Amino acid sequence: MVTRGIFYGALLLAAQDGREFEKQGYEKIKKVYSIWICPEPTAAERNCINLYELHEVQKVGRMKQDRSAYDKLSIVLINLGPKDEAQEGILRMLEVLFSRERPVEERLEILKEEYDIPVNKGLEKGVSEVCNLSIGYYLDGLRDGKAEGEAEGRHETLAANLRTVMENMNCSLKQAMDFLRVPEEERSIYIELIPE
Repeated sequence: MVTRGIFYGALLLAAQDGREFEKQGYEKIKKVYSIWICPEPTAAERNCINLYELHEVQKVGRMKQDRSAYDKLSIVLINLGPKDEAQEGILRMLEVLFSRERPVEERLEILKEEYDIPVNKGLEKGVSEVCNLSIGYYLDGLRDGKAEGEAEGRHETLAANLRTVMENMNCSLKQAMDFLRVPEEERSIYIELIPE
């Protein structure tokens, strides 16, 4: 997730070219924050907030840059925990907002009672949208997982077929891939899966 955060942060930095600065005006680049909220991390990564930033390390010599010259990207990774784990502060609030298990009414009640946040139509609409967003993320995850599983199953099946061709025809992996017409862009997968 951190690497993805860096990637998207870099895209946002690059997107400023022609909008925030022209040609060599790099000093006008604005800082980018890439914030990632993970509602269901692994057990070991639950209930934590990590910050990743650029910083200067002087290896040789004594040159020192002003922090504003390089402090252009921060990645914030927020890993939530399940609703039955003890949480407090911002982690608890985010868990309440992003939980798939809580109805909108319960979320609003917690925000009102625990955080003294006045509930109005705007807040109700926003919390409802976050509920729908978290359901959408869940469904996206299911679809992605299914697609990955199908691709993995296809790769395993083709790997088994390649092994059979190699054994029965006493040929190399490359020859078996040629025989079964494995696309060039997929061949590295089978080279990893099938040691010769």
